[in-house]
Amino acid sequence: MVKLNVKIMAKIDDITKSFESGTAMYARYRVGDEEMETGFFVREDKSRIDSIPDTPNVYFKAVMFELQGVVLVAVLLKIEGMGSPYDTWWDFQREGVRNYIGDIISQSHLVVHLYSDQKREKSIRVRNSLKEPFEKFFQISLQKKTWTEDQFVFMHKKISQKYQNVQKLWDVLSKPGAKQRYSDN
Repeated sequence: MVKLNVKIMAKIDDITKSFESGTAMYARYRVGDEEMETGFFVREDKSRIDSIPDTPNVYFKAVMFELQGVVLVAVLLKIEGMGSPYDTWWDFQREGVRNYIGDIISQSHLVVHLYSDQKREKSIRVRNSLKEPFEKFFQISLQKKTWTEDQFVFMHKKISQKYQNVQKLWDVLSKPGAKQRYSDN
């Protein structure tokens, strides 16, 4: 069993529990005494969490968008029995995000923590299928000029308007021969 740093996880717990049901985020936390790990945190209704299998499959898709010199990376995750996918958006130039990227590139596994409005209900550990795309996306982002957070937000809004919701983006990426760069485990 993984020993999690109680102080760091308490902050993540409070933040995740305060989210709207159906949302996800990524966060970095300490495991053991020294090692840091990046995982995914999903806030969902307890009844939906209770309805999934004991060891559900978790599917990831990572896609990189390049718009007007801005690199946006979306990581979509879908948990067996939960229905709709969840999304997280990564700004590879935002301060501190390189630590998260480094974790994703080096970790052999990913952990998805499922929260109700009360507590962490379940944690699911799966093979890391994001390693290869993150290595590629990071190398591409290093070759780009610096963009601002405002530019990132503006481009994110453009993408959101095009796909309307996470399920539509998931469906586009699931089509055979999709031209986007993505990972699917």
